[in-house]
Amino acid sequence: MSIKTFFSKIKHNYIWNNRFIFWGMLLNFIINIAYFALIFFVTKDRGNDIAPLHYNIYFGIDSFGSPYKFFVFPQVSFTIFLINSFLCYYYYKYSRILSYFLLATSIFASLFMILSYILIILFIEL
Repeated sequence: MSIKTFFSKIKHNYIWNNRFIFWGMLLNFIINIAYFALIFFVTKDRGNDIAPLHYNIYFGIDSFGSPYKFFVFPQVSFTIFLINSFLCYYYYKYSRILSYFLLATSIFASLFMILSYILIILFIEL
C-alpha cells in the first residue's frame, strides 16, 4: 500500500463524519499549538537566565533551571494527544464510548497542563 492510498483511506474514513471526534481532535490540536506558542512568547526574552520552575505552598520556590525546561510540559501534552488520538481512531469501530473517553481525556489533560503553566506564571513572576 502506498502512502497516498494510506492517507486517502484515513481521510475518507467514517470516523471523520462524527462531529464530536472531528471537532475534539481539532480543538485539542489547537490547544497544544497555543500551549507551545504561550511558552515561547513568555520565555523568549529570558534567554539562559535561571527561572523558578516549581512553587510549593509550604516552602515557596524550590526548583530552579533554564526557562526552556518549560517546553517539557507541552511535549508531554502533545504526546498524550497523539497516543489518545491514535487509540481513539483505532477503537472507534469497536467502542465509540471508549473513543469519546480517550478524546475527552486528551482534551482535559491539555487544558490542565495549560492551567498549571498559567498558575506557575502567576505565582512565580517570570
